[in-house]
Amino acid sequence: MNPTSGRFVQQGLIKSIDVFDALVETGKTTIEAEVMGLSQSAVSQHLALLERTFDVTIFDRSVRPLQLTQTGTLFHRQALRILG
Repeated sequence: MNPTSGRFVQQGLIKSIDVFDALVETGKTTIEAEVMGLSQSAVSQHLALLERTFDVTIFDRSVRPLQLTQTGTLFHRQALRILG
């Protein structure tokens, strides 16, 4: 499959949205990484892909545990609709 094809990109975004949704539920990247069988770095890469693709900041990284930004809350609502 051509990595620049729309289907490939769409599948990657769906995976990233799925990771994002699970992270919202757990609130911790390390737990999320373990649950999904991903490294913490991979979880961070999925989040970075979403933020770059949609030009948004999803989480406030200056606080622990991570907190959704206002935009992140709106994005999560849309993510739930996408994931159905």
